[in-house]
Parts: sequence; C-alpha cells; structure tokens
Amino acid sequence: MKETSSRLANNRPEQADQTKHKQQTVNKDWDKLLGQAQKRKEKIINLYDLQRFREMFNDLAQWIMAMLSRLQDHKAHEANDPIEAEALLEQHQEKVKEIEANSTPFNNFEKFGQKLIEHNHYATPEIQNKLEDMKAKRQKLMDEEKKQKKFLEQVLDYLNFKKECEQAENWMGKREQFLETPHEDDDNVETMIKRHEDLGKAIDNQEQKIATIANFGDQLIKQDNYNMDPIRNKIDELLKRWKELKNKLMDKKSQLGESQSLQQFSRDADEIELLINEKLQTALDESAYRDPTNIESKNQKHQAFEAELRANEAKIRQMLDDGKKLIEKQKCSGNEDAVKQRLNAVT
Repeated sequence: MKETSSRLANNRPEQADQTKHKQQTVNKDWDKLLGQAQKRKEKIINLYDLQRFREMFNDLAQWIMAMLSRLQDHKAHEANDPIEAEALLEQHQEKVKEIEANSTPFNNFEKFGQKLIEHNHYATPEIQNKLEDMKAKRQKLMDEEKKQKKFLEQVLDYLNFKKECEQAENWMGKREQFLETPHEDDDNVETMIKRHEDLGKAIDNQEQKIATIANFGDQLIKQDNYNMDPIRNKIDELLKRWKELKNKLMDKKSQLGESQSLQQFSRDADEIELLINEKLQTALDESAYRDPTNIESKNQKHQAFEAELRANEAKIRQMLDDGKKLIEKQKCSGNEDAVKQRLNAVT
C-alpha cells in the first residue's frame, strides 16, 4: 500500500497531497479494523475461558454432590454386629482416599479462576463468586466426611458395647439358673457348698469386667453417642441385674447353710437316738440284776454304763441347743415341725 502510494505521488505530483491523505485514511481505518479484530479475538477467548471455567465448576459441583450421597449411603443403622460396622468404616476410608486423590482438579480450577481474575476478565465477579462457592462446597464435603466417620465410629462403639453387655448377660444367666434351681433335701450339701464357693469366686473375678463395661458405656455417653439413651438404660439394667445376682448368691449361701445345719442336726439326732435306744435296752434288761452271780463285775459294767451316759450328756445337750436355735432363728427351711419332733423324741 505504501509503495503504491509513493509511485502514484511520483507519477502525479499534482495529486501527491491527495494521495498521501487517502493513504493516511486507509492506514487509520486498517489499524481500527485490526484493533476491532483483536478485541473480538480477546472477547471470544474470554467467552471460551468463561465457558470452560463454568464447565469445570459444574463438573466439580456434581462430583461433590455424588460423593456427599455416597458418604451418606452406608445404612449403618442396620448394622447388627461390630464386624459389619468395621466393614462400613473400611468402605468409608476408601471414599476418603478417593476424595484425597481427586484434589488435582480442584487445584486446577482454583488456579484457572485466579488467573482469569488477574487478567481482569470481564466476568471477574462471577468467577470470584464461583471460586468462593466451590470452596464452601468442598468444605461441606470435608465436614460431611468427618461427620460420617464419627457416626460410623459411634456405631462401632455402640455395637461393641452391646456385644459386651450380651456376653455379660449370658454369663449371668447361667449363674442365675444355678442359683435359682432349688436343691433337694437329700442333695449332697457339702458338694453344693463347694460349687457355691466356686461360683462366688467366679463372680468376684467377673466384678471388674462388669465395671469395665459400665465405664465403657459412661464414656460413650460423655462422647454424645447417637444411642446414648439406650446405652444409659442398658448400664442401669446391667448393674441392677448384677446386684440381684450377688443378692441371690447370698440367699443361696444362707439356704445351703441352713441345709447343712439341718443335715448335721439330723445326723446328730439319729446318732443320739440310736445311743439312747441302746442304753435304754441295757437299762431295762432286768436279767442283769436278777442273776446274783458276778455282782462285782456287773457293778463295774453299770458304772461304765453311767460314765458313758455322762460322757454323752454334753453332746446331747449340744444337739438340743442346736435344734432350739434352728427354730428360734427360723433356719429350718420350713421344717420346724420336724425339728421339734426330733427334739421331743430325745427329751
């Protein structure tokens, strides 16, 4: 253009000024056209960048919504034992790894948005809002992850507590059955007492276990476990049942003690009645006195007979005292009349 204008000016000097003016006009219009084209190019680029930014935002927002749904979709309320709860926690941890592994797209989105703002993009307010919105959405995802993890851990804690309670209740149930089973009068009381003593030792050993379970439940309540009311009720039930078990142990001990005393009284009474009957037969044997021979020998036997009676007098009195005490202290297990009959038979 410039060469053509110079050539025309040289060929037609009289039109040189006009030619120069036209050249300047054309150059000015061309520069204006180039400027408009550049602006149009920049606008198209800005529109493309904005569209790309919006698509990145939408993709990340949809991913967050889907991940939020997955974090909440665990059905932990339906878990029945600790093994199921542990499996749910493992699944949750896999989701956490997926969230952490997807950090790059979020970082790229942040950098891209900041770059557009630094270049004074015409949609800077929208871009800034979307950056802040995405930050809030991502924080919501992090908060939900922590919330669900805490909930799953509480589910596991509750199911462990529940399992410990069930085991303790089963243990108590077996011991309650023994304590509640009535023993027959002809049972070997010494054997029953030995079993009772063994049970007492077992209960003493179990005491710390019950306390540990109760303390575990108290800790869950302090941690605001989602099931704190059932936990509190279960602690109360467990401790109440434990107290009742120990009371039954004491009652059983008293019953066995009564049975032992009754059996001992019965054996002593049998022995004394047998002794008395034997001595009565000897005392009532008149043939020993009608025969005048061997008087001295018979006198010695009689003295020995009297000595034996005196020797057993303390034993007889002790048996009588034991029987009276059984009646007075109401330790006859409902056999007061039988004890009275034995006492009357001896006296």
